[in-house]
Amino acid sequence: MSRSAAMTSRPRRHAWLRLVGCALALWGFFGFVGPWMVSVIPAWRQYCEVQEAHGLNSGAIFYTDVPVSLEAERANRAAVEAAMSRRRAAARKGADAQGVPHEVRAP
Repeated sequence: MSRSAAMTSRPRRHAWLRLVGCALALWGFFGFVGPWMVSVIPAWRQYCEVQEAHGLNSGAIFYTDVPVSLEAERANRAAVEAAMSRRRAAARKGADAQGVPHEVRAP
C-alpha cells in the first residue's frame, strides 16, 4: 500500500467510526437515558403527563399536527389575507378617485 493511500484511508475510517459512535450515543441517550430521567425527575414526569393529557406531540417540528395550533395558524393566515385584501381594495378605490389609470396602479 502506498503512503498516500494509507494516509487517506485511516482518517476516513476514523471519521466513519466517529459518525457511528455519535449515532450510538444519541440512540442510547434518547432511547434509554432520557426515558429513565423522565421516570426519576418529578418535574419532567409532570411535563410528560400534561402533554399526554392535552394530546400534544413534543416531537412535532411546527406543531401543525396539534389541532389547536393548526387552527390558530389558519385563523391568523385568514386574518392577514383579509386585511391585505381590504388594504388593496382601499388603495384601488383611492387611485380611482384620483383618476390614476388602471395600468399604472400597483397590484
